[in-house]
Order: sequence, then structure tokens, then C-alpha cells
Amino acid sequence: MIDAAGDTNRVDVSRLRENETAYAVIHAVLPSHVERLLSGKSDAFGKYVGFGRISEPLASCRMLMIYESHRSKNIVGDARIHRLDFMTADQIVKGLGDRFFLTEIELDSYSNGRRRPLLVFELHHFRRYITPIALKRPLTMAGQMVSRSEFDRLAEIGTHHSSSNR
Repeated sequence: MIDAAGDTNRVDVSRLRENETAYAVIHAVLPSHVERLLSGKSDAFGKYVGFGRISEPLASCRMLMIYESHRSKNIVGDARIHRLDFMTADQIVKGLGDRFFLTEIELDSYSNGRRRPLLVFELHHFRRYITPIALKRPLTMAGQMVSRSEFDRLAEIGTHHSSSNR
């Protein structure tokens, strides 16, 4: 975000503290894939994760915040998580088909011969933010989990017109 003075305003996202429950997870998505998700063409997102199981903090997440990588590097929307599951590329093609955010060719390229399953987020109630949220720190490929209060704060910024982030 750039304010009237031309300064870049970025939001610092609070990391989840030990005593907090994760409510949302922020994940990076390529711009062309963001459009598929937010336009309603796809309702399932997936990625390879290192641990091979759904962690307790991730299992508690109710929302996915969509961070547009490459182009804008902003959180541009969110969606409610309906279901989390591990699926192989073949299971995704057979079970989700066009609902998955990658085409079959893109999924094949992304899989690059890997047989291990992807963590798949089945989503609904997508919301495109009016005001994209620029972050102070880069988002890692692992994503970032946030508390309910942090999600609410970020969503408030994203859903209101503003010349700068708070």
C-alpha cells in the first residue's frame, strides 16, 4: 500500500503465541491462481508440507488468508476452511478435478514426480479484500498461523477502504 505521501505502509503480523489457538493460516499463492480462487473458479487449494500430518495448530484453523506472491505481495482475501486432508495428485485429479486451483498440467508440473500427498484445503465463502494488506516481513513458504484477534484485525483492514494500512 502507498499512502498519499508516497510512503509504503506495511502491517506487522503478530506471530502466534504459545497460549494462543491458531484461527487462520496465511499462505502464498501465485497471482493467476489467486484469481481462480477468488473468482469462484476453484474452491480447493493445496501444497506440499514437510511434516506429512495435520498439526494441532493447523487443525484448529478456520480460515485461509490468501497472500498473493510475486506481483503484489499482499494479503488479498480469505476463505473459510471446510476441510483439510492429504491427497495425492491422482486423488486430486479424480476427486476434485476442476475444483482444484491448479489445472491437471500445472499439478503434474508442481508434483514433479513426487508421490507423497499434498495438504488440500477445501474452501468456501471466499472474500476479496477491498484494501490489500502489505506485510512488513516476507511470508515464508510454510505460511503463518494467526490468532482470532489477529485475523479480525487484518480482515478489518482488508474489508474497509483505506489509503493506508493500520
